[in-house]
Amino acid sequence: MNHLLEPSAIRYGESPERIGAIVGSSLVVTLWNATTKKGGMAQFELPSTADAKLATARFGNAAIYGLARSLSVKDEPSAWEAQLVGAAKGDGAGQETLVAVARRVLARLGVAVVSEDIGGQLGRKLVFDLGTGEIAISKVRSLRASDWHEAAPRSEPAPASRGPAAARREPAPASRESAPATREPAAASRESVPAPRSTAISTRLALG
Repeated sequence: MNHLLEPSAIRYGESPERIGAIVGSSLVVTLWNATTKKGGMAQFELPSTADAKLATARFGNAAIYGLARSLSVKDEPSAWEAQLVGAAKGDGAGQETLVAVARRVLARLGVAVVSEDIGGQLGRKLVFDLGTGEIAISKVRSLRASDWHEAAPRSEPAPASRGPAAARREPAPASRESAPATREPAAASRESVPAPRSTAISTRLALG
């Protein structure tokens, strides 16, 4: 997995990127184009807003329209497909509203919904593969705050000292060949940094 999407955010990219998410009562909407292998994901917690000042990825209509605009879905809406995942727990009223908003916005965009895994009492962990358009879903009974952050790699502990004898070792002889005065810059430094492909909760999005 290349990126773990936090709640109230959108993310888009192309194959071979994979986007993950952890979903409880919020809803995830994915968009994918089978020809270009481009796609993205929006995760939102509230159904909709008509106030442009509040239009961030927290709201379903703003999040889906924002994701669709980033992917230029309106250029050829029939080439895109959507999937809905999440909206678990609660009495169902609020969650059904999230789903209803997603269906309505996608219908206005002209994007077909090809799969829905929604409702129920269990949370979901998922990975969206932009190379295949497939979503792997794992149902879980509990979600932890730490689930929203990718684990940092563990550093290897320094080797323990072997006693005074180790401190008395002679230093390694210096290299007979002098290092070159200048080195070629790393290949990565020659490449331009890609533009951000994520939109967080604080970013305003256009409605429609």
